Amino acid sequence: MKYAVIVCDDDPVQAEEIVKMAKNAQMFLSDEDPIEFDFKIVGHSYDEVANYLGNHQIDGAFYFLDIELSDKANAKTGLDLAELAKKHDPRAQIIFVTTHEELSLMTFQRRIGPIDYIVKGDPVAMQKRITTTLQLAIKNLSEWNLVKKMTFSYRLGHLVKNINIDDVYYVETSQLPHKLHLVKSDGEADFVGNIREVEKDNSFLAKISRSCLVNPKNIQTIDLHKKVVIFPNGDVVPYARSQAEKMKSLIEQQNLKE
Repeated sequence: MKYAVIVCDDDPVQAEEIVKMAKNAQMFLSDEDPIEFDFKIVGHSYDEVANYLGNHQIDGAFYFLDIELSDKANAKTGLDLAELAKKHDPRAQIIFVTTHEELSLMTFQRRIGPIDYIVKGDPVAMQKRITTTLQLAIKNLSEWNLVKKMTFSYRLGHLVKNINIDDVYYVETSQLPHKLHLVKSDGEADFVGNIREVEKDNSFLAKISRSCLVNPKNIQTIDLHKKVVIFPNGDVVPYARSQAEKMKSLIEQQNLKE
């Protein structure tokens, strides 16, 4: 499994030391499932890494950040960079590596939520801490991926709603421009989205027409003569003729009524 890693420390020697220790951890943590750390950027300033994040799509990276990135007054810090990383990469695993143990409280005051705060010092202790922290970061992403597989997410205004995939009946295009219509076990919702993107991001949904994706687990009946799919709430949704073979397969796979 490959994981993206981003390092930012204003001291190039310290930055390379972190890279070296992360590579050591890679060898230690690799077993029957080899682990590979892909170092996207080893930067030495806020701007350097911020520019990289602004020009690249990163998801679930491990960020090793020094807190003090400049001696200049009012300069951006590693805390600022961590907040920016969280905006670009919601699954970011933030690891602060710094000589300033007293600054750890600030990470909680600003609600950054790092997975660790490693104080520079004894190389042996630091290596051990980086290894265990990377192991935790990998575990966090694995659990996140599992939850994502079991969750359907959609946005209502500024809120992101997450529901269990078993509660989803179907998603279809809406008469409202740029909106999709979701039908679920406890009601309905309209949200901004693209049917192709929803199909790409949710493998549990099956395409039955250009405008509709269904959850096969919640189909009650497939009428091959009328070419419609019927759901537990009584909704009747037509499927495209081109999907006839898929419907026959679903009947067998889900043991459905015809």
